[in-house]
Amino acid sequence: MARNLPHPDWVAGQFSPQGLRPRYRNVVLHASIIEGVLREEVWGTKKKGSFHEAIETLSLRPSGITPQEEKVFTKVKDLRNDLIHDSYRNKYTERQILAVRDKLMEKIREAYSISKFLNCKLFLKYNIDRPASITFKPPK
Repeated sequence: MARNLPHPDWVAGQFSPQGLRPRYRNVVLHASIIEGVLREEVWGTKKKGSFHEAIETLSLRPSGITPQEEKVFTKVKDLRNDLIHDSYRNKYTERQILAVRDKLMEKIREAYSISKFLNCKLFLKYNIDRPASITFKPPK
């Protein structure tokens, strides 16, 4: 597939057998995992509230998330929304979409690396081994 396709060509290319790429899927799934962990902590399994509301609620709880976690989770939310909603609405080129996707994965890795909340509520809870790229290094 050619690089930096204009928006209409990029969209059409997503329907070819080569169009779906694991890196797009991975960022969307990992952003959804983070959102799910936060929302489940606030509302349990009930379908309530948004990603934004979960971040906001947990930032106000003494046992919730730190200001640094709040900042990185908000960035994950914003980049996820940019990739999923705004890339189509704003007619991003392939290069713009790749840039947002890569920045989102960077922030997801940062969230996994610094968040004590995710370490407890995701990695320890589900006994998930971390790859070297997301080693847990909580801030001091």
